[in-house]
Amino acid sequence: TLVDALYVKATVTALLAEYIRLALKSEVTLESGSEKRIGEVLRYIEHHLSSPLSVPTLAAQFHLHPNHFIRFFKTNTGYTPARYIKMKKMEVAKHYLEETELFVSEIMERIGIEDACSFSKQFKSIYSYSPRDYRTYFKDASRIHARKKEK
Repeated sequence: TLVDALYVKATVTALLAEYIRLALKSEVTLESGSEKRIGEVLRYIEHHLSSPLSVPTLAAQFHLHPNHFIRFFKTNTGYTPARYIKMKKMEVAKHYLEETELFVSEIMERIGIEDACSFSKQFKSIYSYSPRDYRTYFKDASRIHARKKEK
């Protein structure tokens, strides 16, 4: 009958709605878990920049297989772990060059880079200046900006 057909459709629709509700709820939970976990990974990297950071070390720290860790990291950040670590180290080095009078060798030590040539190449590939030239340029630009404010 018509009533039976409507009852079956209503029941199927209710079941489908419940399935979708549960599926969306589990997706949100998984996504929140991923966001929390990637936040933990990024904080760990930031607090251990002076230490050797390799994919196997990071993967072990977060109880993941290295291949899975790389996929997880790239999915959540858009970068491979090695690329992200390099960028983060150069970002911190840039900050030290702008805000401190630390020697370049001291900055290298703080970000866990031992080879001055490698550090200079990496820094220059991102900021187009060697670390020393960048510091000089930044200090000069700051002085010019300060003079303009005074006028």
